[in-house]
Amino acid sequence: MLQRQLQLQRQRQLQRQLQLQRQRQLQRQLQLQRQRQLQRQLQRQLQLQRQLQLQLQRQLQLQLQRQLQRDVTQNTEKHRKKIETRCDNMVRAYNQPTSKQQASIQQATMMADMSLYPNATEPTAPRFQVGELVYTRSSQSESTIEPAVFGVIIECPEVGTVVQDSETIAKSWQREWDGVENPTEEAVMDQPGSGSVWFLPDNERKYFVKWVNKETYPVNTQPTEFRPMMTNGEPTFNISLHFEDSLYKAPNFIAKLRSKVAQRKEVEDVLAERLNIDDCSTQGIACIVMKY
Repeated sequence: MLQRQLQLQRQRQLQRQLQLQRQRQLQRQLQLQRQRQLQRQLQRQLQLQRQLQLQLQRQLQLQLQRQLQRDVTQNTEKHRKKIETRCDNMVRAYNQPTSKQQASIQQATMMADMSLYPNATEPTAPRFQVGELVYTRSSQSESTIEPAVFGVIIECPEVGTVVQDSETIAKSWQREWDGVENPTEEAVMDQPGSGSVWFLPDNERKYFVKWVNKETYPVNTQPTEFRPMMTNGEPTFNISLHFEDSLYKAPNFIAKLRSKVAQRKEVEDVLAERLNIDDCSTQGIACIVMKY
């Protein structure tokens, strides 16, 4: 009898736990549905606001063009300048989003459920900007070395783009970028146009980087030349979402190379103008001058 009573109590406890789990799952599903509905509503509001803004701009432009035509017929330069200045100011005023529009944009870009991240902190300012060169250090496994590679910070890619997760080389599986609108990414785009997102679980910024990938090589060997990674006969340029702490700012060697090329071109032009010799001799002398 006691055993049966204990079994019944355990069964009741298990049933209660299952009910609690189901209730939590239903609550999460309801939260996600509400977030999606809010996001759709915000997107619709933004579209309507943009349409109204475009209509107002067109009406303003038509009115100002008519007014300009009337004043131009009077052949007065002073009136024309005043009207052009007024036109620029009015169009600029309508182009600037209101505080309500800015709040809508911010809500549309930050749709993560913050209640799931009680330890989330305020995002820090980005260390890198779109277009800046960065690099990662080499890493080693049991038998393979992944060399250090250079990359460039890029804009946030389109949804569905294959993006590696803090890796420069594809591993066992490929992932696609689902956008900050999808809660599974667990990120918010606090600064659109920065090429980065704020990753909520780790309170760290992650950047979209396009890499100039190199071939890996076995341990205890040392490559003697640059070997780009090839895919179907073409160089590989993987995109990854990389943590800020694992990125390092690269020296501005592109600007130095450009300056060298410009200097050589200047030397070749001077030699061709002053000596008037063939191209082969000009290039040979230019090479000697640049080495010196």
